Amino acid sequence: MIRRVIFGAALVIAASAALLFVLKERGRNAPRGFVTTRGARFLIDGETFRFAGANVAVIYGDEERERMTQTLNEAAREGLRVVRVWAFGESGAGDGTVAGVALNNWLRLHPFRRGPEDWNEEAFVNLDHVIAEAARNNLRVQICLCNWWRDTGGVVRYLRWVGINDAADDTRPFGINVERAMLFYTNEDARKLYREHVAKIVTRRNSVTGVFYRDDPTIMGYELINEAQAATGRWEERRAWIAEMSRYIKSLDPYHLIAPGTWGYRTSWERREWLLDHER
Repeated sequence: MIRRVIFGAALVIAASAALLFVLKERGRNAPRGFVTTRGARFLIDGETFRFAGANVAVIYGDEERERMTQTLNEAAREGLRVVRVWAFGESGAGDGTVAGVALNNWLRLHPFRRGPEDWNEEAFVNLDHVIAEAARNNLRVQICLCNWWRDTGGVVRYLRWVGINDAADDTRPFGINVERAMLFYTNEDARKLYREHVAKIVTRRNSVTGVFYRDDPTIMGYELINEAQAATGRWEERRAWIAEMSRYIKSLDPYHLIAPGTWGYRTSWERREWLLDHER
């Protein structure tokens, strides 16, 4: 079962791996062992780094946590070299369903954040263990910092925390009013809350290894948000947010790679915007 889950996701990530990060040179003068880029190539200490990767379910649910070691061991045995994990999850009053679909218990049990000032250290410690186990298996970790979708809290939860409640709309696809959810990119208070979460992750010292995340070559890079959308014709609002948050991460951690995580690569105009997103 674990093998099927790993390789179903691997097909997606491996096919696009060379495009995940900005195609300019990134990470020059990075400490030894860090993944860097030059053009469309990934490098480690000047040597080409080729890899297959996958999303792995090791963060939230109790069953996934219990088999985390087995999952990462299996990933390494099967030749994967990069795993993508989520470092987000925002819970709050009223959690229960999204567009009529019940949420999984993990959002109530293991969120990273229950409110603007209510952090769940237990979730961060679990992430520490994941990174430490990945290092033992010679795996690199791509850490995703936020989610567009409501099933993990996501941008709708951030907006609720700043008093904007109408981005959640069960009559819309996936329960999100995209036009209102765009405020996540422009609202000053929502951006501040996001930066606070980024700082908690990027400046963290791993409780298992004692290594600061910013100094850990096990971390391949950060993904700003999972499947970030934008209303048609409003891509610059999202792009300005990408630029702001990328600069913020680099002010805290100058060497790790950054991926935007934007949604859409199906049509010519989506690909055009996607490439522009990655030029920042």
